[in-house]
Amino acid sequence: MLNSRTVMQILKCVLFTVLSALLYTSSANSYEQTEIESWIEYCPSKRLCFEHPASLKPASVQAIDSLAGQLENNKTVLHYDLGLYASTFRELTSANSAPIMVDGYKGKVLTFKNTIALTIEKIAGNDRFSMLLEYKDTLKAEEAERIFKSVKFNF
Repeated sequence: MLNSRTVMQILKCVLFTVLSALLYTSSANSYEQTEIESWIEYCPSKRLCFEHPASLKPASVQAIDSLAGQLENNKTVLHYDLGLYASTFRELTSANSAPIMVDGYKGKVLTFKNTIALTIEKIAGNDRFSMLLEYKDTLKAEEAERIFKSVKFNF
């Protein structure tokens, strides 16, 4: 026969095991499942392709004398322009500037508040390229850099 002290120790061990299992399962389920957003390649023409989050959808814009467009979702607007009049973002005078290589071309990344821009002043002939990402909440520099580095030109 088991004495009462041994029974108490067994019950404490069982209780400890059950509580540990409950604690483990509740903490494992308490983490919010973060869905990793898929990315897609977008080629508005044979001359230009880039990758972007699948949630960014093309918006209707009117372009004259260049290949320009806009993609957007509820948190981000992406503008791109390939042509003679693509922006060099000279109006971003207070922006931080950093060099970048994109598909073998030297460019600049300009960062200001919730805006990040890429400008490449010479692609082919007189054409230049610009891309601007405007974030409605927080700037996502890693996302923008991934988009910028995915840009491919075909001349």
